[in-house]
Amino acid sequence: KGFDIATGDIFCWLNSDDIFNENTFSRISRLYQSNSRMSAYYGNLDVINDKGKYIFTKYLTPLPILIGNKSVCNGVFGFYQPSFLFTSDAYRLTTGINPDLFHCMDNDLFKKLAELNVDFIYQDYSFSSFRIHEMSKTVNYSNIARKEQKQLFKSNMFLIHILNFFARIYRLSYYIYKNRLFDVIKSKRSMPWLP
Repeated sequence: KGFDIATGDIFCWLNSDDIFNENTFSRISRLYQSNSRMSAYYGNLDVINDKGKYIFTKYLTPLPILIGNKSVCNGVFGFYQPSFLFTSDAYRLTTGINPDLFHCMDNDLFKKLAELNVDFIYQDYSFSSFRIHEMSKTVNYSNIARKEQKQLFKSNMFLIHILNFFARIYRLSYYIYKNRLFDVIKSKRSMPWLP
């Protein structure tokens, strides 16, 4: 409902247990001023504990040029919702947030934006911090998330396997290039349920 009455140029939402990191809005403002009005901006995600202490960073990559939006449409590439902001112009061309989804309304929106060929612009910066705690929706309802993801990304399994293959090679190459491979492996082993 909030997006229906929002008047700003850039939209996002942040859950009550997460926080935006310092300088996020100045970075987004610069991106907005220098890019298409049909854009979405995404970055990395810091993970913090229930006391707000930094644990590690979940890194993303730029989308690969040839398969980027197709990969988002098929659930191969995704984003961290607290570190994902988008223009109001792009949002208003979608059918909006699906209130029938409990967990994956963000993935549904990512898919809708990708279907519109919105420009997904990556910043190698953690826009937000995601708080891990025992009452977290992400921690407690991963079974619902998996079920909703299957509903959202019903597609040609052969195509998904091909996209996954190229996406893994691309990510691996990027993480090696940025000297982050061990950090990525460590964060995945610490919390395998967090994408």
